[in-house]
Amino acid sequence: MKWQQQRIQHIRYGLTPLPFGTLLPMVATSYMLGTVNWMHKLRVQISEKDIIGMPKTLEEIKAMQPFEFQNWVCEKLLARASRRMVGDFGIDGWLIDGRPLQVKQSENIGRNVVDNFETAIRRVNKDKGIIVAFSFSRGTYEEVARAKLHEGLEIGLKTAEEILREE
Repeated sequence: MKWQQQRIQHIRYGLTPLPFGTLLPMVATSYMLGTVNWMHKLRVQISEKDIIGMPKTLEEIKAMQPFEFQNWVCEKLLARASRRMVGDFGIDGWLIDGRPLQVKQSENIGRNVVDNFETAIRRVNKDKGIIVAFSFSRGTYEEVARAKLHEGLEIGLKTAEEILREE
C-alpha cells in the first residue's frame, strides 16, 4: 500500500519515477492521464482533479502550448493524435470511431476553417468529423449546416469548455 501512496504523491506533484529512482518533472498531459488510467486498473482511487498541473479551468487550457492543447483534446475525446505535428493536411487526430479531428487553439473560428476541414475530410474518404476550438463564429455554424444539407458532410463543433465540463 505504501508504494501506491508514494505513486499518488508523485502524480500529484507532476513527477514521474524513473527505473533508477530519480524523479523528473512531468509536463506531458497525455502521460499524466495515462498514469491515472493505470492507477484505476490497480484499483487506486485517484482522479484528474488530484493531479497538480492538470488544467482545471478554461484559463489554464488557454495557457497551454499548442501541441500540449492538442494532446489534451485528443486524450479527453479518446482520440489518437496525428503522428505528424506539421503538414498533417488538416487532421490533428482520429477519434475511436475513425472520424477525423481538427483542433484549433483559437477563439471565434471562422467559416474558412470549416471549408478547409471539409476538404481534409473528403481527402481521407470520410463524411464525418469534429472541430474543437474555444469558440465559433456564426458563419462557422452556417457553413456546417450548408455542408450537411448540400454535401452530406456531418461536422461537429465542440468547444474546449464543453470538453472541460464533461469530466
